[in-house]
Amino acid sequence: MKISSFFYQPKLFLGVFFCSFVTAGVSAAPFAEKPPENESVQKLFARTVHLEPEVQGKPLPTNDWWTTLLANDGFPGRLYAYPFTVSADAQGVQIWYPLEWNQNGTEMDAGEPLVIEPIDPTPDSDPVEQTLFDFEKDWAALGWTLEGTAFGDAPMTHGQHGSRGIVGKRYAASFYGHDGGLGKATSPEFVIEKDYLHFKVGGGSEKEILGVHLLIDDQSVYQEVGKKSNDLEWRTWDLRKYRGKKAKVQLVDDSKGGWGFISADHFVFSKLSTTPKSGPFSHASTLNWGDWHVSMRLHLSKSKKADVTFGRGMPYVWIEPKGIDLKIPGKWDANGVLVQDGRTFGIFAPGGSLKAMDGHIRFSGPVLSIAALNDDPNQAKLFARHAGAIPRDTQFDWKYENEKGRVNTVWKVKTEGGGDTLHGWIPHHYRTTQHNFKLTGMEYKTRRGKMVVAKGREFQIAWPFTGIIPLFPLPKDDDFKKDKLANFINRWGDELLKKPEENRQGGDTYWGGKSMLKTCQAFNMAWQLQLPIANDLYKEAKRVVEDWLTYEPGEKAFYYAKYPLPWSGLVGFNSSYGSEQFTDNHFHYGYLAMSAALIGMHDPAWLKKYGPSVTEVVKQYAEWERESPRFPRLRTFECWAGHSYAGGMSSGYDGNNQESSSEAVGSWAGMFFLGAALGNQEMMATGAMGYSIETEAVHEYWNNAYGWKNSDQSNWSPNYFSGLHWETRK
Repeated sequence: MKISSFFYQPKLFLGVFFCSFVTAGVSAAPFAEKPPENESVQKLFARTVHLEPEVQGKPLPTNDWWTTLLANDGFPGRLYAYPFTVSADAQGVQIWYPLEWNQNGTEMDAGEPLVIEPIDPTPDSDPVEQTLFDFEKDWAALGWTLEGTAFGDAPMTHGQHGSRGIVGKRYAASFYGHDGGLGKATSPEFVIEKDYLHFKVGGGSEKEILGVHLLIDDQSVYQEVGKKSNDLEWRTWDLRKYRGKKAKVQLVDDSKGGWGFISADHFVFSKLSTTPKSGPFSHASTLNWGDWHVSMRLHLSKSKKADVTFGRGMPYVWIEPKGIDLKIPGKWDANGVLVQDGRTFGIFAPGGSLKAMDGHIRFSGPVLSIAALNDDPNQAKLFARHAGAIPRDTQFDWKYENEKGRVNTVWKVKTEGGGDTLHGWIPHHYRTTQHNFKLTGMEYKTRRGKMVVAKGREFQIAWPFTGIIPLFPLPKDDDFKKDKLANFINRWGDELLKKPEENRQGGDTYWGGKSMLKTCQAFNMAWQLQLPIANDLYKEAKRVVEDWLTYEPGEKAFYYAKYPLPWSGLVGFNSSYGSEQFTDNHFHYGYLAMSAALIGMHDPAWLKKYGPSVTEVVKQYAEWERESPRFPRLRTFECWAGHSYAGGMSSGYDGNNQESSSEAVGSWAGMFFLGAALGNQEMMATGAMGYSIETEAVHEYWNNAYGWKNSDQSNWSPNYFSGLHWETRK
C-alpha cells in the first residue's frame, strides 16, 4: 500500500462519525517578525561571531560538531574530526590523536596535542605587546628564585590542578602541598619599557597572606589576588609612572587555610590598556564550511594568518599559512614520519619545504599536511600522494527510493586540484549498508568503533528503509480489553477538557509539544475505538496546533518568531531548555510536525491551510534546500556522524551532545509523515533519510547492538560504563 493512499483513508470515517468542524480563515500572521527581548535571546544576539567575507550573510550552522568555532569569542573548543581532534588557541593549532581507551572505557586517551606554532619571519621591531614571562620551562631555566616548597620544582600543568584560563601548557601555582604549602617565587629583574603589564591570576583572595606583587626597590607597589577560584583571569597594572625603572614580580603564599594558594600566568608588556593576546594569534574566524568539513582562519595580523582545514573522517589536517612559517615540535625522517608522544604522524609539504632545526621542524610554503599514520610508518607513501588534496567543499545528498525500500546517499569531496582523497567511514556507514568504498586497508580505532579508509572523491551509501506507520491498529488478540482502553481514554480526555483552555497544554515548546502530541494520539485512538470524545479531542488538538502556527501582536506564548541573520531561523516561545539558542529544536518542533501530520491525515483542507507554516517550522531543524536564505541545511543533523546534535549555541569546550536519541528519531518520523500528508516529496525523503541513518547510528553507538551478540563487533571499550552521550563519551 502506498503511503499517500494510507494517509487519506481516515477521512471516510470522519464524514460519518465526527461532527462537522470548519476551521476559520487564518487572519493572524503565522509568525512574529522578531523574538521577545528576553535575556537569553539578547545574549545570543550580542555574541561576536568572527566570519570571513566568504560566509557573511549565510545562516549559521548552530548545532554542528564544530559550532564552538561560532559560539566561543576567541578560539574554538575541541572539535572531534575523527581520527584527529582539533582546536586552536593563541599559541597555535592543536592536534590530538587518540589511540586507546582510558581505564574506565568512557573516552579515548587523547594524549598531549601536537602544537603547530607560527614563526614570524618579519617581526615588528617595536611590537605593541611583548611577553615578559611565561612558565613553559622549569624554574631553573626560567631564572626565578624560589623560597619554601609551595611552588614545587616546576610550574604546574592543567592536569595537576584542573585550572582553566592558562596560556600554553604550564602556569605558576603554589599548590604543591595543596593549601598547606608555603613559599615565594621571585622573577629575574627587568626594566619597565612599556605602559602596561597584563597577566592572569587565580587562587585565594586574602591579600594579607597571598598575592602577585610588583616590586620596585624591593617594595610592593602593586598587588593582585584571586577570587577563590582555580580559574585564571586577566589583570592589568598601569606602569606609566614607573617607565624606565627596574622591577621584579613576586608570587607570595603564606596561607595554610582554605583557598590558600596563588596562581599566575603569561605576563605581557603592552602599549595598550586593553586585554592582550595570549600568544601570537589574536582569534579564530570561520573561513568556510561544507556538509561535514570546516576551515578556520587564525589571525596573527592583518596580513599574517593561517587557514586550517579538517573534517569528519578525514585523516589529515591541512594548514595554509600566509606571511608566516610554521614550527612543528619533534624530529622527522626523510619519509615524512614524525613520532610525538608515542603517536606517529605524517608531515608533508606539497609545494613547500621542511627543515630540521634544534628540537623542531620549520615549514615554509603554501600548505602543510598533517596525517594520522597509526603506528605504521610505511603508510607515509600512500598519505604523501594525497597530501595536497585539500577539501574545498563537501556535499551530502540523498534520494528516497520507495519501491526499492532504501535511501541512497551520495558524498562528494571537492578537492584542491580535483583529485582523489583518503576518507574514513565508521560502522554505521558500512556494516548493514550497500556502498562503493574502495578500501585502502588503513584502519583507525575511534570512539565510534573501527574506522576504515577508502580512496576516492565521490562515495555512495544506501541505507535500508522499509517505511513506518503513524498509528498501530487495534490489537486482535483475545487478551486485548477494548473497554479498558476506552475507559482510560475517556477518563484522560474528560480530565483534560474540563480544564480552562489556557491550562490544557504545556506552555513552552517542549512540554507543550509533548502534551500536544499526546492529545493527537489520544484522539486517533478514540477514533479507532469510535468513542464520542474523539470529536472533542480532535477539536482540542486542532486548537492548540493552530495556536502555535499563528501569531497576534502582544501574544506571550504559543507562537514562533523569526530570527535575523546571522542567527537566521524560526524559534518557538515560550522556549525551554535553551531552545531560544537552538538547543533541542528537533526534539521540541518534531512534536509539532507529528501532531500536524496526525491531524492532516484526517483533514487535507486543514493541512493545506496550515501546511506552509508548519513546513517552515520543520525547516528550522531539518532544512533540505542547499542554499536556503533562511535556515542552515540540516541544522540539527550531522550527516557523517549519523546522528543529530541537541546542543545549540550553548555548546561548550568539549564537544556537542545528543542526549535523547528517541526524540531525535521522533522528529524524523514527524517529518516523514508530514511530508507524506502534504505530498511534499522532498520533506518526506529527508524524513526517510534521517530516520534510516539515525536509527542505525542508535543501534551502533548508543545501544552497541552488534556488540551484544558478538564482542568482536563491539564499538565500546570492554571497560565501558554508561553515561550521558557527550562527544567525548560513548
